Amino acid sequence: MNPRVDELLDYLDRSAATLDAAIATVPAAQHDQRPAEDRWSVREVVEHLALVEAGITKSYRRWLDAARAEGIPAEDQTSPLLAQMRMDRVVDRSRRIEAPPFAVPTHGLTLDDALARLERSRAELAALARSADGLALGVITHPHPALGPLTMYEWLAFTAAHMERHAAQIAEIRAALRA
Repeated sequence: MNPRVDELLDYLDRSAATLDAAIATVPAAQHDQRPAEDRWSVREVVEHLALVEAGITKSYRRWLDAARAEGIPAEDQTSPLLAQMRMDRVVDRSRRIEAPPFAVPTHGLTLDDALARLERSRAELAALARSADGLALGVITHPHPALGPLTMYEWLAFTAAHMERHAAQIAEIRAALRA
C-alpha cells in the first residue's frame, strides 16, 4: 500500500483511540449530561461525529467512483503528507464552529448506537481509502464548507482531526461536569 494512505489511516486510528480514551474518562452516568444549556453532552458529540463521518464516507465513495470513471492517474509520490497538512486549524478549539444542520445531533441515539455508527463509517472510509491504493488522491479536490478545497488525502486527515477536536471537547465536558 502507498505509504501516504498508510500514514493517514494510522492517523485515523490514533484519533479514534484518542476519542475512545476521552469518552472513557467521563462516568457513564454523565454521558447524557450537558455541561451547559448551549453545549452538547458526550453522547451528542459522538452522534455528531457519526453523522459527519457518514456524510464524508458517502461523499468519498461518490468522489472515488467519479475519479475512477474519469481515469484518475496512478500515484507517483510516496513522501509523507500529514506534517504539511494544516490540520491544527481543525483541532484548535479556541474558535467555536457551528455544526451545519445535517450534523446537529437530534436523533436521540444512545451512546452505544452512536459509537457503533461511527465505527461502521470509519471502517467503510478506511476500506474505501485502501481500495484507492495506487491512485493519485492528491489531484482530486472537493470543497469543505469551512476549509475550502481539500484533496482526497486531506479529507482523510480532516476526518481524523475532526475526531481529535471532539475528543478535546469531551475533555472540556468532563472538566465542566466535575466543576
